Amino acid sequence: MVILDENARMHELTTLMAISSFPTAELVILLGDPNQLKPHISSYGAEELASLFDAQVVLSCINRLVQAGVTTPGLNHNHRQYAGLWKEPSFWFYNNKMVPGIDEQFPPSALTALRA
Repeated sequence: MVILDENARMHELTTLMAISSFPTAELVILLGDPNQLKPHISSYGAEELASLFDAQVVLSCINRLVQAGVTTPGLNHNHRQYAGLWKEPSFWFYNNKMVPGIDEQFPPSALTALRA
């Protein structure tokens, strides 16, 4: 089994290289959220050498699967944002499908600091 976390940040070629490194793997799991950061390309003289294929190069495997309708992206449970901060990204990026994975208003470390 091969698990590639944050695959939305990986270029397709990088993903294929990682998968091919495990030829006996019977299962490949790609994790990541294409609504977050995309693969990044930086190269010397990139502006002068703009290519017709630039849009293809910045796709991750997860992005391609989403475009093909094979999978749907989404962060269902947000465990990182307290005090209702998850509501805006849920509205803007996830069609209000993202829900909080925590009930607390503040993280435990903030509460400790407030009590001190």
